[in-house]
Amino acid sequence: MYKRKPIVYLVMTMTVITFLVTSISIYNLYRVSEKNNKTALKELLDSHVGFILATYKKHQDPEEVIRFFRQTELNYSGMGQTGEFKIARLNHDTMYYLLVHRFSQYYYPPPVPFKSDLAAPMREALSIEPG
Repeated sequence: MYKRKPIVYLVMTMTVITFLVTSISIYNLYRVSEKNNKTALKELLDSHVGFILATYKKHQDPEEVIRFFRQTELNYSGMGQTGEFKIARLNHDTMYYLLVHRFSQYYYPPPVPFKSDLAAPMREALSIEPG
């Protein structure tokens, strides 16, 4: 029984060390993955912005651009099964979405007050803040 005590301590120490190394490795992998996802999303956003700007330069009429995007959204599935992009207009402290949301019970999403906690990314985009 006397010789088993050092072995138990050794096993416990190795278990703790293994747990710590595994936890640190998982955390580091998560951070790298999160950084890669942010980079991919930024690249996707940049390509959408470039697409919108190119379309606007070609048509020059904002209403014609909106009609073009509505038609495009109806004909193409978006990014994957649920991905899509939104365009909204700010009018008297209310955000009005200009494109149809495919999975909504509304034809157009309802207007959202600008000072609401809802639609934070669109609020930041309409306030000309990067985000």
